[in-house]
Amino acid sequence: HILPLILILSLKRFKRLPAIFSAKSGGIPVKSFQELVFQNIDDGVVLIDRNYRILRYNKAFQNIVSSDEDHKGKNLIDLLLPRDKLLFNGKLKSALNGFTARVEFRNHENRVIKSLIMPLSYKNKAMGALLIMEDVTEIRKNQELLEITNEIIMNIPAIMAVFLPKLRIIRVNPFTQRLLGLNTSYINASRWDEFIAEPDSRAEIKKFLWDIITNKKTKATRNIHIKAADGETKIIAFEFSIYFDEEGKIEYMLAVGKDYTDMVKMKYALSETEEKYRFIVENALDGVFMTDRNGVIKYVNKAVVEIFEYDSEKDFIGRNYLDFVAPSFKKFVKRKLVDEFDSISERFQFEFLGLCKAGGMKWINLKAKKTTIEGEEVVFGILCDVSKSKILLEQRQRIRILDMMSRLVSGIAHDFNNSLTGIMGYASHLMHTMASTAPERKIVGAILRSGQRAADTVAQLLSFSKSIRRELKPVNLNELVESSLENFVGMIPDNIKVVKEYTEDDIMIMGDEVGLHNCLLNFLVNAKDAMPDGGVITVKTAVEDVSDELLKTNIEARAGTFATVTISDTGIGMDEETMEHIFEPFFTTKKERGT
Repeated sequence: HILPLILILSLKRFKRLPAIFSAKSGGIPVKSFQELVFQNIDDGVVLIDRNYRILRYNKAFQNIVSSDEDHKGKNLIDLLLPRDKLLFNGKLKSALNGFTARVEFRNHENRVIKSLIMPLSYKNKAMGALLIMEDVTEIRKNQELLEITNEIIMNIPAIMAVFLPKLRIIRVNPFTQRLLGLNTSYINASRWDEFIAEPDSRAEIKKFLWDIITNKKTKATRNIHIKAADGETKIIAFEFSIYFDEEGKIEYMLAVGKDYTDMVKMKYALSETEEKYRFIVENALDGVFMTDRNGVIKYVNKAVVEIFEYDSEKDFIGRNYLDFVAPSFKKFVKRKLVDEFDSISERFQFEFLGLCKAGGMKWINLKAKKTTIEGEEVVFGILCDVSKSKILLEQRQRIRILDMMSRLVSGIAHDFNNSLTGIMGYASHLMHTMASTAPERKIVGAILRSGQRAADTVAQLLSFSKSIRRELKPVNLNELVESSLENFVGMIPDNIKVVKEYTEDDIMIMGDEVGLHNCLLNFLVNAKDAMPDGGVITVKTAVEDVSDELLKTNIEARAGTFATVTISDTGIGMDEETMEHIFEPFFTTKKERGT
């Protein structure tokens, strides 16, 4: 920042520096060439007084704030996005106290701006601050890209080595280091051709590499047998690339190799014995099974064991496959595989709910065919766990329905809002113009209260339709629950008792306090309505870890520590049909009274 430094020095040499901070000042008197520098440097420069009012700025600053307006005299904080104002204000205060500060923020075009804030003082009195701003968006993007690229290189399971034209290795990734048994100190002393497994082919490979270098081929490929650290010979498919410096000279070569050893061995193994075919089936990612015409399991592979969360294949052999089907699907699966065995087509497919060892359930896609092995008719097929894809499909369908509903609700809510604005406005005007003793004030007050309740209802509808964005902030969960209970106590009859079980320590969460309060109040009211003859409502707060059992039985659950609020009652409960609808907006069983 040499040019901004020249500017700063020129300002400090100016004897009437305090005058530029006065309201009457016409600006900073600098020479023409200095003004030219000031207006055309790439970095944004802005000078402010103690009240953050802008005194001078250059073209680059105007580009940063994305505005062609005249900003002189405006408050610098007002030009920032709301999310950056608090942080920036703190940094400016620090600078006005005599400390140089640095801060990054985003402008209205979402560009990343790095700012250096330097205090300016006269006779030990802070007069303002000088800010130098630089657009570092591309730098940050490149840093992120570099980090991602480096992460890929460091973790990719492939050989990556950089070496000089004389074949001396200068850098390898961790996979190559482990494969070749290189330690850091040995890398720079190694030559690439030292690791060729077959001595007779070293000269040929070396000639191949020299041909690439001599003819400056940008890319070349070749399979090479490499001697690994454990003494095993690896078959590696290499791609060699040459990189040149600015003068066109070869700077270094990059070798990227994929280990095809296992694939080659497998190719030969498949042609040798049936046992080696079994190896492929055993290690298949999808489950493979075979049953007889009565549904007795004759064979499963490891993937089936993993899908149903058992310990070994022995847990399946000889058992009926219905033991691994959820009760609600047993009749369906039995009909498909046993009752209709003789009429089964050559290939068939269906889905069912599988039963795991721990009691959890998974959606299973079954693809199978009827065939004959050693004179016995059997069903041979593949099982895939499709639970996650089913959930995603249901979520997409749910989102589409909610999106249509939200658009409808949003339109209705806005129309109601427009009507309520007139009603509330005229009612408020009447209230203010009426005498304090007028009997009609009571009626107008009732109109205003009803209008406010209607406005609150509209606000909830808009919240559902996402027209209103709720702000998340720190909330004390115990205090929130207690506040909800205070509003609720007046609604309950004498025959209902409320039991509180809070944690000893406060629980702080990030949430929308108003929305959570309404949610808790709805739960409490529903609990009350479920106990027409009285009972007990228990409200409990806790901090809990998601258990392995919950993860097994709830596919959408994720591991971690969570704050929980449990509201339970001794009322009539819900049947299975009602529980299927509990997450649907506006669903209610209270037909006469509403939700």
